[in-house]
Amino acid sequence: MIPIMDFWRLEEMIAFAHGLLFEEYVQPVRFDNGMDSKWFRGEFWPRQLEYGLENAEWGIVHHSYEDEKRAWKWLIEGNPRTKSGQAISDGVENAFENMAGMAGVMAGSQRKNAEYGAVAGITLATRYAIAAGADENKAYALSDVMLQILAKAGDVIGTWNILVYAIKEFGRLGREAKAESESESETHSRYVERSRDYIARYIYEKLSLQQIAENVGVHKGYLSRIFSEQMGMTLTDYILREKIQISCNLLKYSDRSIAVVAAYINLSPQSYFTKVFKRVTGETPAQYRRTHTDKSFIES
Repeated sequence: MIPIMDFWRLEEMIAFAHGLLFEEYVQPVRFDNGMDSKWFRGEFWPRQLEYGLENAEWGIVHHSYEDEKRAWKWLIEGNPRTKSGQAISDGVENAFENMAGMAGVMAGSQRKNAEYGAVAGITLATRYAIAAGADENKAYALSDVMLQILAKAGDVIGTWNILVYAIKEFGRLGREAKAESESESETHSRYVERSRDYIARYIYEKLSLQQIAENVGVHKGYLSRIFSEQMGMTLTDYILREKIQISCNLLKYSDRSIAVVAAYINLSPQSYFTKVFKRVTGETPAQYRRTHTDKSFIES
C-alpha cells in the first residue's frame, strides 16, 4: 500500500514514523546505493579509456554531430535542398544507413545495444519532428506508443523494424507540418489565422487586441503589426468589418430594430453602431435596410 516515491521522501517518512513511535526525531537513514562520486570515477575513467582503445583497434569511428543533424533532418523533413534549389546528394541518406554502425557500442549484448539505439532514435525523431513544426502532443503520444511497442520486441530484427516504422511515422508528421507551415507563410502567419479563428468564434462579444493576443499566445504589439502587414488592415478594423457583415445579414433578413442589432453584436449605443456601419458600408443602417431587405424572406 506504500505509494511509489523517491528515496529522499521515503527517508523523511521513516524518520517521521520513528518520531511518532519513539517520541524522538533522528536523522533519516541514508540508503547506500553504491553510486558515490569516488566509486563512479574509479569505474568510469578506466572504462572510457578501454572503450577508446577497443574502438581504435576495430576501426570504429563515431559519426559526427553534423552528420547526425543532416541525417535526421533528411529523415523528418525530406531531402533538403541547397539555396539554388538543387537536391543535396543522396550521400545524406547513405550516411544515415551507416549511422547504426557508427553510433558506438552501448551494451555488450547485441539485443540490448539495438534496444538502446532504438530508444535514442525514437527520442531524437520526436524532437526533430517537433522542430519541423509537428504538434507536440501528437509527437509525444507517438513516442510513448512506439516505446511501449518497443518494450515487447522479441529480437534485434524486431527492434530495428520498430525503429524504422517509428521514423517513417515521425517523418510523416514532420513533412505534413512543414508543408502546412510553408503554405501558411505564403498567406497568413499562424498567429493571424488563430486570431481570425478566435474573432469568428466570439464575434458577438466585445473584443480587444489585448484579449485576442493573450488567447493566441503572442504580444499584442507584435500581433498588431503582423496582422496589419498580412491583412492590409488593423485588427480593430477587421473586427468591425466582421461585425458589420453580420449586422448586414440581420438587417437584410430580419425585422429586428437597429438598436437590437447593435446590442446583439456588441456595438452599442445605436449612434456608435450607425457611425461604424456607415464608415464600412457607405450607408446608414436604415438606408441599408430599405435598399437591401429581402421582403420574400421576411414574409416567409
